[in-house]
Amino acid sequence: MKPQYLSIVENILKNLQVDVVMAAFSEVEPGKVISGIQPDFYRLVLIMSGEGYVVLNNKRYESRPGQLFLLPAGCEQTFGIYDKEKVSVYWCHYRTNLGDAGMYENLELPAYIVPQDFDAAAELFRKMVDAYSSPTLAKGLLVKAALLEVISLYWEGCEILDEQLAANELVTKMAAVMQYIDDHLGENITLDDLAKVAYLHPNYFISMFKSVIGQSPIHYVNQRRMEMARALLVASDVSVADIAGALGMKNHYLSRLFKQETGISPSRYRQINRKGIGLPEHSSLDVQGYIKRLKGAQPAAAKGEETHGNDE
Repeated sequence: MKPQYLSIVENILKNLQVDVVMAAFSEVEPGKVISGIQPDFYRLVLIMSGEGYVVLNNKRYESRPGQLFLLPAGCEQTFGIYDKEKVSVYWCHYRTNLGDAGMYENLELPAYIVPQDFDAAAELFRKMVDAYSSPTLAKGLLVKAALLEVISLYWEGCEILDEQLAANELVTKMAAVMQYIDDHLGENITLDDLAKVAYLHPNYFISMFKSVIGQSPIHYVNQRRMEMARALLVASDVSVADIAGALGMKNHYLSRLFKQETGISPSRYRQINRKGIGLPEHSSLDVQGYIKRLKGAQPAAAKGEETHGNDE
């Protein structure tokens, strides 16, 4: 998947919020049909035994043991059980802010996946159901933690193709904006600049960006600058002041933002993470390109001389 597309999905999931409505284990009698429902919550259903079918917006899917269904809110749903045997399922109803970005319409996610580790999925549902009926003070946290793990299993099992994303106008607009941000981190990036890249009015652009990424455009720009700063601190000996300059910031401003995000100064971060791994392979940030430009701009005697600048 293209780095910009992956960043869009990662940001949406990072800002995902869930509220569990109910979780349980059920056995459904043979021949039963529940039709024409259109809930305002999402459903996760893990098929443990038995066979039947699910109809979503007039599209039919056969349901068999080992499948994990994710059924979006607002979607017309029908469930049917064949006459041979009962069907046993773990299920959870929940609400989420994911729908604000129209993710299911935009990404055309699959109705179900088959988890690689079915036993792990079943254990997560068991924990969720046990926690839901528990009287403990932390039950809400335990239920939410188990649900988020199940959701992560679903996403890990999804195969989302670049062609599928490229066909969606919202995704392609956001990918172009994120690429522009990465290409101009050292410059003064304005809302008008970003709105023009997306061919949108600035006011509408802000709303769209927040609905997809979960934060304002300017906050995201500063987040990407901090990601680049962290990578440069780990991957090079370039001074903190020069890193700030390359990112279009004064040294003191970079240090202040860096401390707000990490709790420590850039120099201290460099000391702690000297053997770090930098950015993930899929990152669209051109770290090595920045290092080459920075080192090329430094006098030979000054290269690498500041690793403990006055940024406390």
